Amino acid sequence: MVGAGAVEPLVELLSSGDSLCMRAAAWTLGNMAESSDTNRVAIVCAGGVEPLVRLSKIGDSLGKRNAARALTFLTGSGSVEQLMRILSTGSIKAKGMAAKELGSPSHSSNLGEIARAGGVELLVNLLITGDAEAKKEAARTLDKLAQASTANRTAIARAGAVEPLAQLLATGNTIAQRNAAGVLSWLVHDGAVDTLLELLRVTDAKGKLVAAGALGKLAMNDIHRTTIAQAGGVRAMVNLLRCGDAAGKGVAAKVIGTLALTDENQIEIAREGGVEALMQLLRDGNTEGKGAAAEALRNLTFDNANRIAVARAGAVEPLARLLDTGDALGRKCAGEALGWLVRVGAAKTLMEMFRDGDASQRILAAGALARLSMSSSNRAVIAREGALEAVLHLLRHGDTRGKTEAAGALGSLALNNEMRVEIAGLGGVESLVELLSTDDVAGRSMAASALGNLASNNDRNQKRIVAAGGVEALARLVKSRNLDGKKNAVGLLCVLMAEDDAVKNSVVKCEGLHSLMNFMSTKDIDGKSIAAMALEILALDNANKQKVMAEAGGLGSLVCLLRFGDSAAKSFAAGLLCLMVLKDKKNQKDISDREDLDAFAQLLKTREAKGDTNASKVLSMLSWDGYWGLYGHWEWRKTESRGGAM
Repeated sequence: MVGAGAVEPLVELLSSGDSLCMRAAAWTLGNMAESSDTNRVAIVCAGGVEPLVRLSKIGDSLGKRNAARALTFLTGSGSVEQLMRILSTGSIKAKGMAAKELGSPSHSSNLGEIARAGGVELLVNLLITGDAEAKKEAARTLDKLAQASTANRTAIARAGAVEPLAQLLATGNTIAQRNAAGVLSWLVHDGAVDTLLELLRVTDAKGKLVAAGALGKLAMNDIHRTTIAQAGGVRAMVNLLRCGDAAGKGVAAKVIGTLALTDENQIEIAREGGVEALMQLLRDGNTEGKGAAAEALRNLTFDNANRIAVARAGAVEPLARLLDTGDALGRKCAGEALGWLVRVGAAKTLMEMFRDGDASQRILAAGALARLSMSSSNRAVIAREGALEAVLHLLRHGDTRGKTEAAGALGSLALNNEMRVEIAGLGGVESLVELLSTDDVAGRSMAASALGNLASNNDRNQKRIVAAGGVEALARLVKSRNLDGKKNAVGLLCVLMAEDDAVKNSVVKCEGLHSLMNFMSTKDIDGKSIAAMALEILALDNANKQKVMAEAGGLGSLVCLLRFGDSAAKSFAAGLLCLMVLKDKKNQKDISDREDLDAFAQLLKTREAKGDTNASKVLSMLSWDGYWGLYGHWEWRKTESRGGAM
């Protein structure tokens, strides 16, 4: 019955208030307590003693008798002596429950007695022989004992707890891992680090993995990092990085990356040959190993001397490759490592790849330059190395992938005002518009993004985009199925249309109005918002365009955006609706007939400046009597649906 989980429900019934249920629960618990030590410990662990005592005092006559009988069997079951006996001779399940009870708050004052009674050795033995649940509870109680005194910590280490704790750290569930890590953390100054390093030297590949993982957990603590390094941990990890199997090398790289968060350890890692070993893993490791190597190299490059060593070891190209092909962690760490290496010549190395490498190397270099150019501090360095001319050459003469990467790099470089002018002067606008006019989905999207950066706060570049045929190409991109491309295109069209009626007319001529209306039906909130902004610009002072929008179902789409969009989307939707009802009685009537006034009323409550103003304008154009009638009806309908009255 214990294994079936019967104890806890029976203990709950003792407090149910139902006399019959309480009598029956007490009788059943008494029978269970009579039958075995395991059951008695389970009842104590489930908190059954207190409600049984209460029932023995305030229950009916039969309830009192049943409770007293159960308590007779439970006498001494929660004592340290009884629990120690179960830990020594009981079944695995009983041992687990005894370990749990020994670690409970009711025994917090008995920790010294537990240790003196041999509890440490018995709990460590349970770590080795128990099932998953028993191991978890043994580690939890050992953690309590380790916290209690230095003597307990010494006893736990001497009892051989380090290796099974490391094993539990590698294989247990989240709670078991937390318990094991807690004990190991207390044992750092009682030989745990030395024991784990010895395991690294003498065990098989699986054992090395377990020991390295435990050291990695300990290294998350600043003080422990220093202790591990002083005990020879850096050399041991570099050796594992050189000679371990694939999994061992990956874990070693992770531990080295963590150890490198301490300045003194960075120097020692380099001195022990860690840079070269990490470079080997970065080139030849599996996906996880390469990501771990990139993370460690990134942490090492926090130190200027290591930065130079990493660059000289040839890290730039493999990091650029990982930036292109790695998993999420690998790409992130590769980009950040390259960011540090820019200070010691990475941009020059990338440009050499551009000039002297094959097609794939030029693509990698362009992608890396695009990532690095996102940082304002890197752009000037990259430009000084002649990147603009090289990237433009790739944009014009590269293959499909190369052109896309080149457009990305130009887009990043164009975040700098001076570079916008220089890129345009070198013919970059026209080359990007040419890419925008191709059939390559990714290239078109990247070209639209780059052109958007070039057009930002630059009237001359905006005119060049229009003159090069950019409006027509953008309008075609809005019709595509590529969401990012559509958003980039619409965003740029908003900039180009803002002060230019000729551009607005070109957009309409290219069926851009209908494409934007269709884009309003996307599920992407950002897309809806950008489309609403573009339509608002188109509709300004143009009754015909407003009429077309209304006939195409624009009112419903905009009201939907007004209800469910983010604050920016609601603001644009309200602005466009304001234009559409300004002088159009039919649109005013349609909104009133749809009972959509509550959406405007809700926007008023947000106090968002532009949206608030536009919502107020719409409501002021409509009949206030009709508005309050509808709004009152809407409020009544809400309360009615809840079964209440106003």
